[in-house]
Amino acid sequence: MLIWVVVGAMKPSASVFDYIQSYSGICLQLQDSFQVPASIMLGVAIIESGAGSSKNCKILNNHFGIKAGNKLQNYDGYRTRYKYYETDSLSFIDFCHYLKRRKFYHQLKGNFNYNAWVNAIAKSGYSAKPKQWKIKLNNTIKKYQLTVFDNHVSEKPQ
Repeated sequence: MLIWVVVGAMKPSASVFDYIQSYSGICLQLQDSFQVPASIMLGVAIIESGAGSSKNCKILNNHFGIKAGNKLQNYDGYRTRYKYYETDSLSFIDFCHYLKRRKFYHQLKGNFNYNAWVNAIAKSGYSAKPKQWKIKLNNTIKKYQLTVFDNHVSEKPQ
C-alpha cells in the first residue's frame, strides 16, 4: 500500500486530495501495464477534469477531454463532442491507449522522467495552447507532489 505524505503548505485542497486518493490506484495499475508515469495520468486528469468537477467528467466519465470524433453526441440531453465512458477507469485506460498511439510513446515507455512526457505530449497536439498547458501540468505535478507515485513498484505475486 502506498502512503502519500503531504507536507504542510503543500497540502492539496480536500477535493483535489480526494480525487488523487480515488484515482491513484488505477493510475498505478496502468503505470505497470503501459509504463506511463502515474504522475502524468493524475496531473492531466486533474487539469482536464477540474479534479473531477467538470461537466464532461461528471456526465461522461471523461477525465481527459478526449473527443469522440466529429459528430455531436447526445447523452441525457447533454450535447457534446467529447467521448462517453461507461466507467471512470475506462477513461484512464483510453488515455493510455491514446498515448500508446503517439510516435513518442515507444521512446518514452518505461521512462519515469515526467518532464520528458509533459514535453512530448504538449508537442503532439494534445492541447490547443501547448505552452500554457505545459506550465499548468508541471505546476500541478509539483504542487500535489504526484511524482511520489512514479517511484511506486507494484507488488506482483511471484
